[in-house]
Amino acid sequence: MQKLARLMYFSRPTGAGPRSLVLDQITAHAARRNAERDITGVLIATADAYAQLLEGPRGALSDLVFKIGADDRHTDMTIVDFRPALGRVAPSWAMTQVHLQPPHKEPAPDFATLRAFSSDQFVRFFAANMQELVA
Repeated sequence: MQKLARLMYFSRPTGAGPRSLVLDQITAHAARRNAERDITGVLIATADAYAQLLEGPRGALSDLVFKIGADDRHTDMTIVDFRPALGRVAPSWAMTQVHLQPPHKEPAPDFATLRAFSSDQFVRFFAANMQELVA
């Protein structure tokens, strides 16, 4: 059995199709495929950025990151963290998406702000706001 790992990356949307439709397609496809590979995760979208946190077996994440990097629906992919994890942030989600746009209380972080997060900060941010973000 492979050890659990956490992968976090940021990227920018390319505008390849209507944004909500693209996100729905990504999430639906990822949910099916990730469940088969024991991968869980969340894709957070702001007006100008994606932040994705993925957790699962290290080998499965290594394979997946190459496929994600080749996807033309985003660009400027930057891996922020890829390391062992003691547990999962959202163990029951093969994939979910969150849109950080109004009417949330705080302004949505932009690409530069998201890129400044470490994966630990991202996990803490997500855990602290999970109920509001996925409502």
